[in-house]
Formats: sequence, structure tokens, C-alpha cells
Amino acid sequence: METLALLAIVSLCACSGDVVVDPNAGGGGTGPSPTGCEDHTDCGAGKLCIFATGTCADACAIDSCDACGAGSVCNDCATSSCPGCRDCTAACAPKDDYGCDDDDPCESLFTCNFRARRCDLNCGPELPCPSGDFTCEACATGSCCGCKDCVSSCVAN
Repeated sequence: METLALLAIVSLCACSGDVVVDPNAGGGGTGPSPTGCEDHTDCGAGKLCIFATGTCADACAIDSCDACGAGSVCNDCATSSCPGCRDCTAACAPKDDYGCDDDDPCESLFTCNFRARRCDLNCGPELPCPSGDFTCEACATGSCCGCKDCVSSCVAN
């Protein structure tokens, strides 16, 4: 449970620096696995060390439709390029209550904003957003990652 709490904190913190993406990384993995890693080389090909937890996870590309398998989503700041580095590197991490991708759909009344990999509240002419902090964006996302159709959802102002 401490691992999940720590990953939630890491995923919510803003990264200061550049996002590092492995262009050869593929998704479709199962997320983090316990290994006691201390460096990316401890994890093997296509995997990265989540230094905060000492677990290995599949690398993913934040600007693609990489799906990390059920229960995990591509987190653009799951780890860094090295222990102690203050940059961001994308990796598959356990999804929280509002994380989503093609393998992890949102609950009803929500739609997946695939760019942010987050569940946003549905909206439309008959279903306004709940407060002045959000606007109903008519084409906030598609019905799947990479789909060109339009799905409305509430987005922060």
C-alpha cells in the first residue's frame, strides 16, 4: 500500500525539467514488477526502474497510444533518467481512480481524455459541467486513443 501511495504522490507532483521518452519503448506490459532495482540497467530491455519504489516497469511513449495493460497507465513522470535526476521519464505505473487508457476505461459519466490519460466528466447541452472552473469542450478527446471522432468532456479553465 505504501508503494501505491508513493506512486500517487510521484504522479501528482509536477516535474521540473525535460520529459525523456524512449522511442524504442513499447507498451502492452503489465506495469511495475518488484525487483529491488537501483538503476535502469537492472530492469532489462524495454523496462525502466521506478527509483521511488525500486520496481521495474515497462517504458512507454507519452505521445503515442501505448497501453500498459489492465491496471497500469503511461505516466509521463513515473521516474527519471537516473537516480537523483530531476527530469521526467515515462513508464507504466499503477493507475489511480481517475487514470485511463484503452485497457482501462472510465466509469460511466466519465470519458477518457487520452492525451492526459485521465477520466474527465462527460458533458453536453443537457449535461453542463458542475462549476465555473470547468468548460464543456465539444471535442476534448476521441472515443479511443488515436480515434478522430469527437467526445465532449469537462476540462479545467
